[in-house]
Amino acid sequence: MKTISLNNIIQFQIPENWISEQDEDFTLFYEDSPDSATLRVQTLLFSVQNTEQLIQQKLAESNTFVLQNGLPCAFKREQSEENGEILEIDFWDITIPISDTQIAICCFSYTILAEQASQEHFIQEREMINHAICYADFFQAK
Repeated sequence: MKTISLNNIIQFQIPENWISEQDEDFTLFYEDSPDSATLRVQTLLFSVQNTEQLIQQKLAESNTFVLQNGLPCAFKREQSEENGEILEIDFWDITIPISDTQIAICCFSYTILAEQASQEHFIQEREMINHAICYADFFQAK
C-alpha cells in the first residue's frame, strides 16, 4: 500500500500498483488494467456560520455515520448509465472542521461496472477502499 496526501486535508492508503492522475476537479486512482475500478477524490473548502452546528446537522442525516475519529461521513450507492454501460458508484462525503467558520468536504467516489459488483475481486477491493476512507487521517483543527 502507498500513502496519498491531498491538500493537507487527508492522508489515506491505496494499493501500491494504482496509478494517480489529476483531472479538472478530481484526483483519480486506478489499476492499469481493462475494466478496473476508479476511485475519485476531491476536497472542497467552504466558509460557514458555525462549524459545530453544521457538523451536528450532518450527523443527524439518515445516510450519515460517524467515523472512528468522530467526523460525519455520508454514504450512498447509486447506479448510473454511461456510454451504454451500467455503472455502480459508491459515494462518501466527509465533513472536516478546519476552523470555527470553515469546513472541508472530502468527496470520494468508487466506480465499477454494475456487472462486476458480485465478483470477489471487486467485493474485496470495495471493502479495502471503504476501510481506507474510514480510517484515513484528516486535518485536525488546533
